[in-house]
Amino acid sequence: MKQYGATEEEAVEFLWKKIHNAWKDIAEEYQKPTPLPVALTDRLLNLARSFNLFYENGDGYTNSHLVKDHLTSMLIDPVPL
Repeated sequence: MKQYGATEEEAVEFLWKKIHNAWKDIAEEYQKPTPLPVALTDRLLNLARSFNLFYENGDGYTNSHLVKDHLTSMLIDPVPL
C-alpha cells in the first residue's frame, strides 16, 4: 500500500480481483484435457475449494466458528437429491 500510495479499500479490492481471476484460471485449466486421472484433478480442485471456504471470511481453521454453519450444511444437513 505504501509503495503504490493505495488506500486499504483499494488494496482489498485489488486482492479480491486477483482471487476472482485465479478462480477463473483454475476453472479454465480444469476444463482442459490432462494426462492426470480425473479422480486426482477432482480432489485437487476440491482441496482448493476447501481452502477458499476456510479462509474466505477470516481464519476458519483457527476460528472454526466461522465455518461451522457451512460444514454443518454440507455434512450433516445435505441437500436431498
